[in-house]
Amino acid sequence: MELEGWFVQKITHGGQELDLALVERCTYIETLDMSGPKLILVMRDPDSVIRDDIGVTPGSLLDVTFADYFNEDGDEIVDKFSVLTIPDHGDSIVVNAMQADVRFLKAPAKAPIVFLRQPVSSILRRLFPSHKIIVDRFGTGQDYHVLPGERPAKVLRQLSAEIGARIFCHRGKVYARRLKSMYDDPPAFSLAYNDTRKPDEIDAYKIASYQRPNTDELVADSIDRQWCGWDMRTGPTQSRKGALPSEWCGLSSQGGLDNLSAIPKPEVDIVLAGGVGMLRPGLCCSLVWYLDRIDSPMDESLPEKAVIGTAAHHYQSQKFLTRLKMVVPR
Repeated sequence: MELEGWFVQKITHGGQELDLALVERCTYIETLDMSGPKLILVMRDPDSVIRDDIGVTPGSLLDVTFADYFNEDGDEIVDKFSVLTIPDHGDSIVVNAMQADVRFLKAPAKAPIVFLRQPVSSILRRLFPSHKIIVDRFGTGQDYHVLPGERPAKVLRQLSAEIGARIFCHRGKVYARRLKSMYDDPPAFSLAYNDTRKPDEIDAYKIASYQRPNTDELVADSIDRQWCGWDMRTGPTQSRKGALPSEWCGLSSQGGLDNLSAIPKPEVDIVLAGGVGMLRPGLCCSLVWYLDRIDSPMDESLPEKAVIGTAAHHYQSQKFLTRLKMVVPR
């Protein structure tokens, strides 16, 4: 069963297809870090067909086909998800799943993994052997290791902070890119709010509603530090960015200390009038904010462009919506 306009087109487990007519709600969440992609399915299962006959349990692997046929150039992607939990609510179940390769990296390692001053691309290729790797240009960094019992995802978080980049995985690709580089890319899509022109005259996706999180003080309070470290040969060192108070960390390189302050700043939270499966984290979008004022037709207090930090594609009651959390470099 295919539902035109819905991002999820097919779900199978062990070769058996799950009936999409049983889906009450579905949310596919992509993020600009290693906390996703995630898939949340609320399905009717009064006769335990999904749990007993098909055998979907925690640890099961689901092959999910995504396709945005409703929009032009909509890609068709098949990705594998690992089921984490299945809370049972009687007649319905909630399937909480995560992309299988990301989930694997969050499990404790059984054997040590050592990276001796290897480039970022080599580290990612070792951890994601079946994915295409897309990275910015980075210098050779520090040594990294994963001991038995440690989670490889922790090393990726450390690597991400030290090189000042965002490491994320989705749609068969793994990225390691600086937020500033993504922000400087040509806008891939245009989003517009309060655009009252005729539909055939609009060349942007319509924003139905938005909120500004106003997190400047919170972000500054949590990250603005004079990062300090110690080098065995040259002695103490500190970052060239940030301000007091000082905080010590395990880094010794000047560049790594500077990069610790390179985090995204939440800018605007957007809900589109319709679902657009092509929108994903890492894409730069131009933003247009129209006002119903002749003397001031544009709201200049809002950003002209931003990078998608989180994209949530949600289906419920035969409606497909997309929510975007936009971020900008600090």
